[in-house]
Amino acid sequence: ENARKGGFGKVTAGVGSEGRAELKGNYNRFNAKQQFSVLGFGNNTNQTGVSWDGFQDFRGSQSFNWNDDADFGFGGGARFFSFGDDDESLTIPIGSRPNRGFSNNAAGRANYNFDAKKTKLSANYFYNQTEQRLDARSTRENFIQNGSYKTTEQSFRKTFNGNHRVSLLFEKNLDSLNTLILIGNGRLNGGDERYTSAQQFFRRGTTPSSRTNLDNATDFNAFVMASTLIYRHKFRKKGRNFAASFGYNLNDTEGSEMQRSVNEFF
Repeated sequence: ENARKGGFGKVTAGVGSEGRAELKGNYNRFNAKQQFSVLGFGNNTNQTGVSWDGFQDFRGSQSFNWNDDADFGFGGGARFFSFGDDDESLTIPIGSRPNRGFSNNAAGRANYNFDAKKTKLSANYFYNQTEQRLDARSTRENFIQNGSYKTTEQSFRKTFNGNHRVSLLFEKNLDSLNTLILIGNGRLNGGDERYTSAQQFFRRGTTPSSRTNLDNATDFNAFVMASTLIYRHKFRKKGRNFAASFGYNLNDTEGSEMQRSVNEFF
């Protein structure tokens, strides 16, 4: 019992060549009934999400794993927290690295858990953002039976994504026979992308045949919410139960896209 309260945390920092740096840390405070945790990081080393080990440190072993996912508590085994790197989902991003380009990344999170005899609460907020830049140049030459043709391209891509995520799980034992459970997840995110490209095509090695310039842009905003309210009643006769649930989901997404291309032929 004397070890069921306290606090711990850690901070990690690193500096490298060409201005590369990263900073991350977390802090946890807990007692027999409550747990509070915060986590944050920032870097320009292409680490875009929370690592599994870091998330486990942040979450702590005292957090709750309830299995209610609108299944009335009779199975399913669904975990309250889910993981992934899909900006179109309600999941929490875990560590991933972009395949190409350089990115600047930042994220922060707060989590609170309360566990009493009749009341349980788990709530968390998570924000992350990534800005990625990619400069690319390529030269390709194709050889055929009676000659060759060549293609050169210079392109630039800039992408930004920001995500707010909120999760809530509340359980209240009204008495020994009746229980009320509320589950809620929400996401508010947005982003934009700009892509430009200049392509040149040559026949017989050095003779220009055509040229293409592309200038494309997109932006979007989205709000998604999924909530479930569950009521459970246990009859006094063993093995008999009654349950009812109500769910409300909302998905509102809007965006725009601009595509422009100029093609010249010689």
